[in-house]
Amino acid sequence: MHSGYQAVRPDQALAIIAERLPPSHSILAWLSTHDFDDVRDRKVRNAPPPKGKGGRSAGTATDPYTRYLQENEFQITPKHHHLQSAFEAFLKISKATHIVPNLQRVDIRYHDAQGGLVLAEVKPTEPQTMRFAIRSAIGQLLDYCQSHNDDPRLLVVVECEPNRPDDILLATDNGFGLAWPVGKRFEFRWPIATRQA
Repeated sequence: MHSGYQAVRPDQALAIIAERLPPSHSILAWLSTHDFDDVRDRKVRNAPPPKGKGGRSAGTATDPYTRYLQENEFQITPKHHHLQSAFEAFLKISKATHIVPNLQRVDIRYHDAQGGLVLAEVKPTEPQTMRFAIRSAIGQLLDYCQSHNDDPRLLVVVECEPNRPDDILLATDNGFGLAWPVGKRFEFRWPIATRQA
């Protein structure tokens, strides 16, 4: 870990993140522009282009400099609202009760078929952002738990089926449930000790 700014060329950054983001992602478009200051560190500037995974990283900046960026246009879509609404609709036709959205920062809280409290964090995702979404939801749910005297079960609701088994295990091995839409229903994965829908 470096304690200061680490210089990296756009082609180096692209090589690191290109396989984790969809081709249409705005960050990839931005890194493909020529709107970057020249790298002053000769070692970084003259380093060979990245060769696949791994390799050495660029050195830290040797001199301070100012950085200017042109504005980017972003499209904000209501994916979170659509996913949360679909999950609420599913809960209403399942045996869930006491469904309460958006209370004390929790996206959805409800009681499952066994009567236990479940706190659900909704995360719109794409396959490339699945692990990050699960990690951030886990942190949020742990934060919400601090204000509960009871012991709620914690559920991460994502937008698509995780395509890597270790993404599911990230949730279940740490005591969290994971759910995603399949048509108008939702598929659930719970830790072994608390399996239920």
